[in-house]
Amino acid sequence: METVSVIIPTYNREKDLVRAINSVLIQTHKVNEILICDDGSNDNSKEIVESFGDSRIRWINCDRNGRPAVPRNIGIRNARGAWMAFLDSDDEWLPTKIAEQLAAAEESGL
Repeated sequence: METVSVIIPTYNREKDLVRAINSVLIQTHKVNEILICDDGSNDNSKEIVESFGDSRIRWINCDRNGRPAVPRNIGIRNARGAWMAFLDSDDEWLPTKIAEQLAAAEESGL
């Protein structure tokens, strides 16, 4: 089974993070890790992420830099999966998203 790391860059999205993370947790293809790459939030985002109590979810403090590429790149450097998927913290996925993308990659010879 292919290993998948999900990278979620975020900044002050406490109201959206639960929905985003839950959409990853219900994937039909289980993900190996969810990296929440924070750009210096000053809300309760970290506490919300920690409340999941799931060892696959990791909080990564990226300090405040104001450039969206920085948390993504830090996530890439910390990811351990063979595949990486990016999810914005104010978005969510349908349950078969990862499975369908992996199938499409395999079909195309990747």
